[in-house]
Amino acid sequence: MTPGIERRSLLAGLGAAAGTMALALAPLGAAETPEDQRLLSDWPNLARYRDQNLELQASGARIDAVFLGDSITEGWLSKVP
Repeated sequence: MTPGIERRSLLAGLGAAAGTMALALAPLGAAETPEDQRLLSDWPNLARYRDQNLELQASGARIDAVFLGDSITEGWLSKVP
C-alpha cells in the first residue's frame, strides 16, 4: 500500500470513530431521570450520604463518625443501623 492510501484509511477510520462516539454520548446530554442527572454530576456517587451527614451535623449530637459510600460500605447501614 502507498502512504497516501494508508493516511486516507486512517482518517476515514478516525472520522467513523468520532461519529460513533458522538452518537453514543448524545443521550448523556439529556438527563431524563434523577439517576441520569446524578451520573452526569456525581458519577462516583461521592455525595451518597450527604443528606444523612447534614442531618447528623444539624442534630447537635456528638459526631463520632460520618457516612461515606462505595460498593463495599453500601450495605453496612442495613446490616448495623
